[in-house]
Amino acid sequence: MKNPFTYLKQLITEERALMLGLLSNNTDESSKRYIMIGSFYMLVCQAVLNQVFALKFDIRLSLIFACIATGTAIMTVIENLKKP
Repeated sequence: MKNPFTYLKQLITEERALMLGLLSNNTDESSKRYIMIGSFYMLVCQAVLNQVFALKFDIRLSLIFACIATGTAIMTVIENLKKP
């Protein structure tokens, strides 16, 4: 098994490369895809926390993340339809 510090260093390096790739215009990585996935995970986390702790459910927060995820998905579809 690897040293845990080596594993953490590799993980941080890969995450840094991913974030730099998202900010750069020279890569094929789509920032919209990561925003959509992140919004979906936030919706899932909110639903799980709501079920586990029985907190009062705020519909506005879930609608915000749902709109962000849906909007980025629609933008990706439109972008792909415009490609020749």
